[in-house]
Amino acid sequence: MDIELANWSSVDFGNLSEVCAPGHAMIDLWLLNLSGEGQNISRLKKLLSETEIARARHYRFREHRHRFILRRAFQRIILAAYTGADPRQLAYAMDHPDKPMLADYPELQLSAANSGETGLLCVSHSLVGIDLEQVAEQPALNLVAQDNFTRSEQQRLAGLSGADWLAAFTRLWTQKEAILKLLGTGLSMSPLELTVAADEASATWTDIERGVDCWHLKTFRAADALIATLASTDKPCDIKYFRLGGPS
Repeated sequence: MDIELANWSSVDFGNLSEVCAPGHAMIDLWLLNLSGEGQNISRLKKLLSETEIARARHYRFREHRHRFILRRAFQRIILAAYTGADPRQLAYAMDHPDKPMLADYPELQLSAANSGETGLLCVSHSLVGIDLEQVAEQPALNLVAQDNFTRSEQQRLAGLSGADWLAAFTRLWTQKEAILKLLGTGLSMSPLELTVAADEASATWTDIERGVDCWHLKTFRAADALIATLASTDKPCDIKYFRLGGPS
């Protein structure tokens, strides 16, 4: 399956309010550059809550700490543009485990992911989940596939090898992870409980006793070596792609 590279529109901090106009069918994706190049980390850190600052301190390495600060600060700046609020005053709540939402703006649905120096944020009015993964060889991926992919999904991988297998594995992983983020369960729910359709455009419960819930999937290349999947309850018809924080 060949997937397209997303076409991101660059947005400056000064004109965020011009593009952050929430609509009922809105699904906005934001690609965040977390390299820190040209950014004042100390100033951005002041936008974070005390809890977020405490979390930042737990990162052992400076670069990881800075990425966390940038990710949270950029997220606050973007969400402030949608809500008209002060980014420092935004408060998060947890509707489900591992699923953030804005306490004072429950109409906005959020999902976030990151990989290395790249972050991804989705803002919508419908339930969404997003995942972002680098296409990279890692130890024992065959065992990971056996433990997390259904029989039909493993059969689709069986006919592939090398780079094709790795790309297909990464797509499947992001697709399942995006749904788990939409549900708010994280990996506390087994990916084996979900089956991605052969065309990779939708997924359903593996156990039919759960019902007929179906999620729509949009898989794309966020950058040359990064694959992302958006999972949504409504079929995405108007996805907008924005980029913030400099060239990615």
